[in-house]
Amino acid sequence: MKYSCIIMIYFLSFICKGQEHINAQDTSQYIGHNVQVCDTVSSTYKSKKGTIFLNFGKAFPYQNFTIVVFKENALNFKYDLLALKGSSICIEGKIIEYKNKPEIILQDEGLFTIDKNK
Repeated sequence: MKYSCIIMIYFLSFICKGQEHINAQDTSQYIGHNVQVCDTVSSTYKSKKGTIFLNFGKAFPYQNFTIVVFKENALNFKYDLLALKGSSICIEGKIIEYKNKPEIILQDEGLFTIDKNK
């Protein structure tokens, strides 16, 4: 049992060290990587289908990076995602590219934090 805990801590330390911490401006350099992005939301939008978009850097269509929350996932958030404009937040996830723009599709509120210090 003791050795199992030591091995688990050892592997978790590699996972924590392996995750990059970046800002929205640098996300295009990390397509396909799991990262933590921390920056300020510049605009928000809700589509007719209920998908929520949090844009960073500039407003759509000139954003540097977008967080996408589909309707079925947005219902599980305790925050009003559309009210986050101007808030500093951090998100963890894999950056993908959609229409030549980097984005993270957010499914779990546990990978999302609001920086109360800014």
